[in-house]
Amino acid sequence: MLGSVEWNGKKVLDVGCWWGWVIRYARQKGAKVVGMDCQASRISDAVSFLQSSRDLCVADALHIPFPSSSFDVAVSIHVLEHILPEHDMIREIHRVLKPDGVLLISVPNDLSLGVLPYRPLRLLLRGRMAARFPLLFQYVKSISYSDLSHHREYTARSISGLLQSKGFQVEKVWHHGLDLPYPLKGRLSQRVRQRISLALGKTAPGIFRNSISVKAKKQQRKAG
Repeated sequence: MLGSVEWNGKKVLDVGCWWGWVIRYARQKGAKVVGMDCQASRISDAVSFLQSSRDLCVADALHIPFPSSSFDVAVSIHVLEHILPEHDMIREIHRVLKPDGVLLISVPNDLSLGVLPYRPLRLLLRGRMAARFPLLFQYVKSISYSDLSHHREYTARSISGLLQSKGFQVEKVWHHGLDLPYPLKGRLSQRVRQRISLALGKTAPGIFRNSISVKAKKQQRKAG
């Protein structure tokens, strides 16, 4: 995904930068990068990793503290699934991008094998059922996705539709990573997982890949 962009000379915003690996990558490619995260501890991690506090700030993705049309590229790696409401974050990113600016975004895949076998139970336990049986809901969610702080996962169709509804033109979609159903998670060696990924990932990426990445371009809203 990162290789799909020409970074040299671009002004970049990393939304949810955490420890700063995207910042380092883009700066090494010649970009000027600003990193933001809502947690001060993660900005501290980035300062330690980058050995600098330059252009790093604590900020909320729902209220990005920069003027409109400030950035050529925005990057957000596995942040959107933690945000409520998701539409407001995408709207803010659209606002701060320059005309024809590029968004690179990654989200978890709701149709991967680590999630799909448990999807009927998760759908059943939403809303009032989740409130009635909170421990059961948390257990089902924990075995179908390891991060309980996610409000949602996505399909290629749903993330593309969300971006398009907020003024982006989707240019490319990737599936990446490897996911396996519980209880196989954590029980296979890294070498075996790599072999499975190489053998099956290209055949059916929609179910064997645990992440979806999208490259999208900001479209100008029509007046009136």
